[in-house]
Amino acid sequence: MKNSTNPLVVIILGGFLSLLPEISGAAIDKASWLADAGRTLLGSADIRAACYWHETWVQYRRDADLKINSSPVSLRAYQAYASDSRVHDQVYVSSHQIIEPEPGAVYHCAYPGFVENHREVITSQKITHFEALAGKKLAWIYFSDDWSNGIDFPAEAVRTISDHGAIPFIRLMAWSHYQIKGKDPRFSMQTIIDGQHDRDLVQWAEAAAVTNQPIIVEFGVEVNGDWFPWNGRFNGSGETTGYGDPLLYDGPERFKDAYRHIVRLFRTNGATNVSWAFHVNAVSVPDEKWNQMHHYYPGDDFVDWIGVSIYGPVNKRDPDQYLFSEIWEYIKEELRSISATKPIAVFEFGVGEPLKRISAKRCVL
Repeated sequence: MKNSTNPLVVIILGGFLSLLPEISGAAIDKASWLADAGRTLLGSADIRAACYWHETWVQYRRDADLKINSSPVSLRAYQAYASDSRVHDQVYVSSHQIIEPEPGAVYHCAYPGFVENHREVITSQKITHFEALAGKKLAWIYFSDDWSNGIDFPAEAVRTISDHGAIPFIRLMAWSHYQIKGKDPRFSMQTIIDGQHDRDLVQWAEAAAVTNQPIIVEFGVEVNGDWFPWNGRFNGSGETTGYGDPLLYDGPERFKDAYRHIVRLFRTNGATNVSWAFHVNAVSVPDEKWNQMHHYYPGDDFVDWIGVSIYGPVNKRDPDQYLFSEIWEYIKEELRSISATKPIAVFEFGVGEPLKRISAKRCVL
């Protein structure tokens, strides 16, 4: 995030802490936010894919429904975007690598709401349900590979998505528990660099290679946000004397080296069918010089796609009343500066609609 002379407001948004210059104005309704997002996605010269986060959030006393069918008017707004011929439901593939669509077009992608009782269950029924709501099939489908129970290739989930005709997009979640706060006791950037997880990672890579089909993998979702343990805050932060190059910040440098280590392992063990994604949040938290998104970039030799998370307000009481287009304008130059050649995607986007009442059984954390 660039320095600003405006006052700052910090809010917790569905598990994602956002930091943006404070602005005044009327509350933004969900349908208007979605319509603005659609115009921006199709009007941008940079964005090549967009993945909607279709889920109900009940967090931090900010109940909200991000699902595209949270209201009839919100559903119509999303359908209007998805129905455009420039929103593609099939990806271009060359030598098992995902190729960006033509300028002005975007791939239609989503996380279709796989969570059940705090764990993801990937089913064709949930995928089909989302596609029926949207009125368009999905080009790639986003889900998490949770390491809390070990590092194992999610073969069944990959098969389900591939059989559906979409590309699996897998988030490698290097944590011991999904509610971990702060430094993880088992997985750190240093333990990855030191090779302590190599045996499991090699088996994962070999299993991915055996599928002989395109897969997208990201390591370090929203790395510039300190709600995840791979953020630099927990791996050396802004120090420069504890690891590696004394001219680089230790936290981001460790992340880059861990990312490169994983990519090298995969390539060495035949997983050349994997396209690699680098994923940042729209704003950096904490908003410190060492934590800016470009410090984490592993380099063009290790990354195929660059992506960002952009979320709108959870509800009308939320102080974070920004349109998608306003957030995009705020961050696009910084994203462009990361690489001159790699395609840019919105790996996560969503906006909330307030819930009148929700059962604890439906709680998603």
